[in-house]
Amino acid sequence: QLQIHRKDPACADCHRSIDPWGVALDHFDAVGLWRDVIRRPSGEKDKKGNPIFDEVPVDAKDSLPGGVTLDGLDSLKTYLMTERKNQFAEALVSKFLAYALGRSIVWSDEETVKQLAQRFAANGYKLPALIADIVASKPFLTP
Repeated sequence: QLQIHRKDPACADCHRSIDPWGVALDHFDAVGLWRDVIRRPSGEKDKKGNPIFDEVPVDAKDSLPGGVTLDGLDSLKTYLMTERKNQFAEALVSKFLAYALGRSIVWSDEETVKQLAQRFAANGYKLPALIADIVASKPFLTP
């Protein structure tokens, strides 16, 4: 399926940028359970006309647009925590804050997001500390 998108010029530009992030997580199925194989249609049918599936090993290898090669969750985690640590922290804080507030993050929240991300980093990227900081933040406490 990925190869189809990557070969179609109308799809290729976006898929070249977004697919590698998902491929690194391919060991997880649609409900988040770990898997070592993926079922793919073989193109054949059984006697009742039902499709026959082959099981193929998960291939979680791909390259990011900058040329960084990922091979599953561990390499994605390493990349995010070494090369994109600040960006990752701000994105995670932003998502957690939006969830806690029950609304989207708006321009006036940006300074809070930056401060919370700095505290998140200072606290060793510990989620319990982040949650405590979010519930003590001005946007959370303001009705």
